[in-house]
Amino acid sequence: MRLFSLLQLAALAGLWAACNSANTPAPAAADSIGTASTRSMAAPALPDPDTTDAIAATAYGVRTYGDSAVAAARRAITSSFGADLDTDLQDSTMRKFRLFRFDLNDDGSEEIFVGLTGPLFCGTGGCTIMLLQADGSVITNFTVAGFPVVIDSARTNGWRNLLMLSAGSFHEMKYGKKGYPSNPSVAPALKVFPGDGLPRALNFMAEPYPQIQY
Repeated sequence: MRLFSLLQLAALAGLWAACNSANTPAPAAADSIGTASTRSMAAPALPDPDTTDAIAATAYGVRTYGDSAVAAARRAITSSFGADLDTDLQDSTMRKFRLFRFDLNDDGSEEIFVGLTGPLFCGTGGCTIMLLQADGSVITNFTVAGFPVVIDSARTNGWRNLLMLSAGSFHEMKYGKKGYPSNPSVAPALKVFPGDGLPRALNFMAEPYPQIQY
């Protein structure tokens, strides 16, 4: 009788285990949740700031474009040179610029370097480079200047010194009461070449920069 009761208990335990296993949902595939999360968190494709070249949008430096910077540069160019843009020196295919954003005085707002090219803005001595506030107001319009502009670690009046090319030499530009001097050729020339570790603005001869129309 006792043996029979033990056999009954064993049978009931086995039946309970089988029923409990049948009612337990199967585990999801190991990578199904991860795959779904990856898809939902995928970053949107970066808009190409220059569709006229074959350079991928991801190849451009993050400081070389930006909607607000582009809009500010266009306003500044039109405001400063609007009367000259209708001359025969520059047709619509030449109306392009390159830009570079950098906070020169650590106020949390990036200034904008705007490099202008073409016969209207360039001559034998160099080209015109605009330096703008983030809102597009002009700090300095540099003339007879070359590319790139090296941003020095030294400061004057809280602003980074700029090392600018003119007539084959770099010249040190220091910030004063009215901004930076406009003509690099008359500023003190450097006796040594700027170090490679310094940021270089408008370095489009060596790095991919989008060309933006105005």
